[in-house]
Amino acid sequence: MRRAALALTALLALSAAFAGKGDDTLNVAFERTMLTLDTYATAERLALIVAHNVADTLIYRDPETGEFLPHLATAWRAVDDRTFEFDLRTDVRFHNGDAFGPEDVVATFEWVIGDGAGLAGTGTLQWIESVEAVDEDTVRIKAKALTPTAYESLALVGVIYPASVLREQGPEYLGRNPIGTGPYRFVRAEGNKIYFERFEEYFGGAKGQAAIRNLVIHTLPEESSRIASLMTGEIDIARSGSISPDQAAAVRGRARVEAADILRVWFIQMDTLGRSGVDHFTDPRVRQAVAHAINKDEIVDVLLSGYGRRIDTPCNPVQFGCDEAAAVVYDYDPERARQLLAEAGYPDGFTVDLYGYRDEQVAQAIQGYLEEVGIRTNLQWYGGQYDVVSQRLAAGEIAFYFGAWGSSSIYDASAVMDIHFKSGEEFSLVSSPTIDAALTAAMETVDLGARRELYAQAIGEVTEDALMVPLFAGRVIAGVSNELDWAPSADEIERYYLARWR
Repeated sequence: MRRAALALTALLALSAAFAGKGDDTLNVAFERTMLTLDTYATAERLALIVAHNVADTLIYRDPETGEFLPHLATAWRAVDDRTFEFDLRTDVRFHNGDAFGPEDVVATFEWVIGDGAGLAGTGTLQWIESVEAVDEDTVRIKAKALTPTAYESLALVGVIYPASVLREQGPEYLGRNPIGTGPYRFVRAEGNKIYFERFEEYFGGAKGQAAIRNLVIHTLPEESSRIASLMTGEIDIARSGSISPDQAAAVRGRARVEAADILRVWFIQMDTLGRSGVDHFTDPRVRQAVAHAINKDEIVDVLLSGYGRRIDTPCNPVQFGCDEAAAVVYDYDPERARQLLAEAGYPDGFTVDLYGYRDEQVAQAIQGYLEEVGIRTNLQWYGGQYDVVSQRLAAGEIAFYFGAWGSSSIYDASAVMDIHFKSGEEFSLVSSPTIDAALTAAMETVDLGARRELYAQAIGEVTEDALMVPLFAGRVIAGVSNELDWAPSADEIERYYLARWR
């Protein structure tokens, strides 16, 4: 009897370990709950990942080569500096059975620049002035001004929704029941799981058919739970960024670590305008003190175990226009930080709330560095709740913020700098006419040399005045089952339709 019981236990364990492959279901762990599945309603990266697996864009950017490939559009052309035409496929259907056509592109983008213009996920497409159907398989998009990143933003952010659903049920419905033309079809959300199935009528395009029939996204907030579930076979992927460097060694046995250098940058923002009611950071000497107080190299080498790269620019150096030579560099110098605080009228430092939502160990290290120079912080931790803390940031309620930005996977300095340094932008805590002028001009020319000079000018001012404290660019870790061929990509768009069983 005892031997039989042991055999049964072993059989159940084996069944659990290979359940995903056994029933052709890819189980993926996310680390936080999504408040919406509509990528236009939020700047949350997880919603963008879901969107690229459920929906499609007019053109597709190959993550390996950066090349733009036909997808929902078979061809495109610039009519003039501000006008683009796209020839559309005629063999595509949405998950609800609607035939894809120009009216869907028009309805989606008219909503994005109309009623949806104030939402966190629509900002990258606000360069669009108008969109119209030219004929039954052609659309024309007109820009407000010359826009060097037009194709890239359409490829990375511009997912198309069915016009009938936008018109009859509204975008809020899509936030609960996403409908696209993509390789996976939404089935249901239940508890901490979201279920999808392969869309058998998928046209393929540049993405190709999903190799695995079912996809289930699990929300597992605790890292230990994600790793344990990976080890037992309950999940097949712990998404990139959800495994911390110090836990990489724990991923072993039936799983492995896959890493990718990504576009995301980590930084400290300070309320330079005093909108939050906290005036400490209106003085550039205080901001410069913060910059000198942080030991970036130690964070990267020790806390991140080398899974990152120190940066001194308020953008990722791999982005076009992000000139490292233009940045003022603040070396780790606690004594200089204390001196600057004294000069600013804070010889004994001060106390302030520090807000954050990810990488808690790094946040705690930042607290320690700041306390050493006299800045005492109360950590207001919104673990995994990016939507909540970002709403407070946008409302002007936060004075001191440790966060990250993935630039919507766009390899242009504008994708991070416009959002954080243009006056009046949602996440900007800055107001500078000269920075505004440089960033605006950089988006109104295709002269690459001129664009580089303009971004260099803006980077110089941002760093000289310490309007942000850049920390590091990321290298993220995913946990992946040994039964699976899949790896994360540098643009942080996780393409689960590319996963294949070994």
